[in-house]
Amino acid sequence: MYGAYVMAGVLAIGLGTPAGTATAVAAHPVASAAAGPDDSGHAAIGAARLRAAMFGERVEVTALRTESSTTYVNPDGSVTEESTTGPTRVKDGDGAWRDVDTTLVHRDGGVRPKQAAADIRFSGGGSGPLAEVNEGDRTLGIGWDEPLPAPSIQGSRE
Repeated sequence: MYGAYVMAGVLAIGLGTPAGTATAVAAHPVASAAAGPDDSGHAAIGAARLRAAMFGERVEVTALRTESSTTYVNPDGSVTEESTTGPTRVKDGDGAWRDVDTTLVHRDGGVRPKQAAADIRFSGGGSGPLAEVNEGDRTLGIGWDEPLPAPSIQGSRE
């Protein structure tokens, strides 16, 4: 019988998501498994509310993470979403989130960013396109009439 009261409490806490802001504090991620495909993250928000109240720190709701937003539940139960105008993370080949890293590296016969939202490749030298961007089965490239020299990467510029 006690378990039913705990479950009812979890469900009650998960209803409603008031907006708010909080100062930055260490976040404790809540596993995305807490939210099913049909509940729009309500269960994950409820679990995050319990965890935030227990630890007194904001908790990331990983089930609601996107390329350009991060959602937190604050210790007072309010919800904060931090959004950016462009992607700050992307999913890798295994489906795990990785931070965007535009550092250029030699890879796959060309020069590519380490981790980017776009599948872009610059020439590794020789004949072929100067640069290409791929999306699904579509490719946009810039050609060059003569063979290109092998590229050299020399640090970053900020």
